[in-house]
Amino acid sequence: MIYLFPGDFIYWSKAKNHEHIKKTLLPIILGNLDATSNRQIGNWLCDVNTEFFNLNFSKYLPLITDEIYPVLDNMFAELQNLSINYKTPKTSTVTSIWYNHYETNSNQEVHSHSNNRSSFSGIYVLNLNEENKTVFYSYNASIAGTGTEVKQLKEAKEGDIIIFPSSLLHYVLPCEQTRDSIAFNISCQY
Repeated sequence: MIYLFPGDFIYWSKAKNHEHIKKTLLPIILGNLDATSNRQIGNWLCDVNTEFFNLNFSKYLPLITDEIYPVLDNMFAELQNLSINYKTPKTSTVTSIWYNHYETNSNQEVHSHSNNRSSFSGIYVLNLNEENKTVFYSYNASIAGTGTEVKQLKEAKEGDIIIFPSSLLHYVLPCEQTRDSIAFNISCQY
């Protein structure tokens, strides 16, 4: 599925092996929460528990990347089918990956990933027990003179991989129940 802003877009598709990935990774993430409960990367203004995939997680990276790359390929194909002039890269590489754990009332402040020199960023919705709380804010819509545009991606469900330009602002509204996601950045070479 795809949602188009003027100048931006959000693409999402179901991970094929979601149940296996969730069964494998969720217990590991939940078991690691005590070690990361008071650590916020770069002094974020939120209360999400997060951890970059380090050596303890590296053996699980193919579980995620084997799902991300086909979704990325499908995204470029769909953009081409819609006659959107988005150049398909020669190579794409997942450059960073981390998990986010949200407790009841946890949230993530407005941010983008453009400072990481990424082309695209993504969210794999690993565990979701309520309506998706991810919201996207298109700054480009404002520049294009059409006003700002905000989209809460309620359509995205557990098991979906969401990909968007790294410059697209996004945030997570306060969660009513626990939520776990795996976020990532992708660098493309054209």
